[in-house]
Amino acid sequence: HEKKKGIDSRKKNQQTAESQQVRAIEESKFQLHQEKGEMEIGRGVKQCRKDIAIYWHKHCVDHAIANHPEQPARVSSILQELRRHWSEEIFREAPLVTEDQIRLFHSAEHISKLNTLSCRAQIAHEKKLPNRVQMIDQDTMVMHHTLEAAKRAAGSIVSAIDDCFLPVSDPRAVRRAFCCVRPPGHHAERGRSMGFCFLNNAGIAARYAQQKYGVKKVAVLDFDVHHGNGTEEGFADD
Repeated sequence: HEKKKGIDSRKKNQQTAESQQVRAIEESKFQLHQEKGEMEIGRGVKQCRKDIAIYWHKHCVDHAIANHPEQPARVSSILQELRRHWSEEIFREAPLVTEDQIRLFHSAEHISKLNTLSCRAQIAHEKKLPNRVQMIDQDTMVMHHTLEAAKRAAGSIVSAIDDCFLPVSDPRAVRRAFCCVRPPGHHAERGRSMGFCFLNNAGIAARYAQQKYGVKKVAVLDFDVHHGNGTEEGFADD
């Protein structure tokens, strides 16, 4: 009886090991299919959806204020590291956010003021004036490349949301997105730029998801040394 019990135990362990091995192989195949975006689902529908896409734009590094703590190296160093581990096919260029999309979060007066400061900075740059930077406050300044960089940063999240909501059969569809862009946005309030921030990227994106795709609730997880006052102000009465 003890001998039979030992044989049965070994047989059970062998079956468990084989089952785990089969499961590991299947999980490995599934992961490979996901990465290639070729998993067959439903009734023979081909899923093209990628697991992740990284959004960026070369003009995000053009916003550069001398001796300022918020520097282009913040994103260029991250991109360099990402490109060491990810294939180039998952990197996508960020489009410019539209003014209609900006208005989902920001006031018309805020947009007008940014456009005015950008024009002044551009003129100062072209005329090679000694003071080419337009001051908003001690931390927040506009130079001739600032507005495009800010629009690319906000546009990256809008584009990411569109791609995440695409049908799984679409080649551009993704499950997750990472936007490696600057300038940042979480200090920008509805009617005010501050704290290195000009357009509230997350705020615009949350409103865009609600307006275009009917999303009822959006979680904005904000982590930084400083409080994300702009995002809170933008949704305080929501």
